[in-house]
Amino acid sequence: MHSRSQPTAKLRLNNVQKNADTPLSTLYGGNSPLERMHIFILTQLMRRHGMGGLLVQPGGTQASNTRSLLTETLLVTDLRCV
Repeated sequence: MHSRSQPTAKLRLNNVQKNADTPLSTLYGGNSPLERMHIFILTQLMRRHGMGGLLVQPGGTQASNTRSLLTETLLVTDLRCV
């Protein structure tokens, strides 16, 4: 569930994940579990559809910048970080 229309619902979902010590929260150390799951899914989709070269390139600078931009863009949607 992506709760763009109700930002407080997303904040509650992250807190529920952390407080319940769910596997998703444990996997990401309780740190923005929903956003980090979205990052994982996005990178997997990019690889599956031939865009993995944007994430991993010899030399790595451009790939590293792309990965950082994606991560920062999704993590900023965690209302606890705002």
